[in-house]
Amino acid sequence: MHEHNSDSIVFQLQGDLMVVDELEEVMQVKLQVIKQGVIRPTKEDMRLWYKVFNKPMPKRASFIALLHTQRGIILPLIKHGNAKGVQIEFHGLQALAKDSYKLSDYATQLRATLKEFATAWKHQVRLLRFDMAIDLSTEWQSFSNSRKHRALCKKYGAGVFEHTTVYYQPKKPTYTKVLAYDKQVKNNLSYSLTRLEFRFLSQYWGKKIGAINDLILFAENKINDFIKKKLQVK
Repeated sequence: MHEHNSDSIVFQLQGDLMVVDELEEVMQVKLQVIKQGVIRPTKEDMRLWYKVFNKPMPKRASFIALLHTQRGIILPLIKHGNAKGVQIEFHGLQALAKDSYKLSDYATQLRATLKEFATAWKHQVRLLRFDMAIDLSTEWQSFSNSRKHRALCKKYGAGVFEHTTVYYQPKKPTYTKVLAYDKQVKNNLSYSLTRLEFRFLSQYWGKKIGAINDLILFAENKINDFIKKKLQVK
């Protein structure tokens, strides 16, 4: 078992808030506005947000909405401050089933939703974030004492441990984050699994704009090249 794939992707829709109405129409989803102008999130909204995304709602966002899809997937729409567009986020594309090494039902439906979005949305988008995951069928204790971990520390920067997660710190400022963690503990899996995660943030991509599928292919190729050449993860 040794695979890598996209786990999180964030796009920015180009244009003002009118694109949200168009998105609701073309994807045939239900739009739930949580924060806009005088509209403020309720306690129920905040509880739902944390339950779905496992993190607090962003406080400084000027616009927040949820897209409820026919597949039962909920997607966040966020506009941060004076940002030029609304971002749509897909997190958990590589989420795993708890009892066996396969994609969870959620990840399967989320991937299908992403494909539908790529087909339905005819406008160009900006790539803001792209995460790639590599899964290793290795116990966390074994990985944290392995040559691979020591090689990553030496090549990318000293590892900073936080319980069952290690962050590899770059020697120079960068717009990438590399970490490894005990996936079994984090997600209560019934099998041993260590995940290496490579996060490429908006500054890394600059102002890369294009069709959704073209951007995904571009990002996957660029990240694979980064992993092979700079980190020597095979």
